[in-house]
Amino acid sequence: PMPRPHFSRERVLLAAIVFDAGTQIRESINEQVVADYAERMTEGVEFPPVILFHDGVRYYLADGFHRTLAAKRNQFRDIDARVDTGTRADALWFALGANKVNGQRLTDADKKHAIRLALKAWPDKSGTLIAEQLGCNHVYVTRLRQQEFTSKDLPAKVTGKDGKSYPAVRGTNRATHERRDMR
Repeated sequence: PMPRPHFSRERVLLAAIVFDAGTQIRESINEQVVADYAERMTEGVEFPPVILFHDGVRYYLADGFHRTLAAKRNQFRDIDARVDTGTRADALWFALGANKVNGQRLTDADKKHAIRLALKAWPDKSGTLIAEQLGCNHVYVTRLRQQEFTSKDLPAKVTGKDGKSYPAVRGTNRATHERRDMR
């Protein structure tokens, strides 16, 4: 497990948040959810803080895209945030697991989009590790990896959840691939 970064609760200017850093794991924004949140915000409903990762220069949005858009729609100046120390990659990894337990569930299209983002960002992470972070089946990650990458694009090794390196699967023997990817 990765050590928890230091975080603080603060109000962050909406203009300071990098919204288009590629950390949105949903395939698309649900405009009806944004409109509903915006209306509820004007009624004084308090929402949980958004999650940001700050690398010393930029604030990367990891969780709370719909809330942030609703606040922007309402022309708010700032938003309540939990700010963690970290990079864009830290924000993306967090975002992959943000809706695993609560929040709006991911659609199949959202999961596919998220897995593609993860495979692009971390081609050397095992399917099992990515699946556990996202809260989906590792076989689905394996299948998408086979569809997205040709054998020459695959890394020589993948890192399992145990932190050890394992040979990446070459070829299309699905049974062999799934056995290896279960690590």
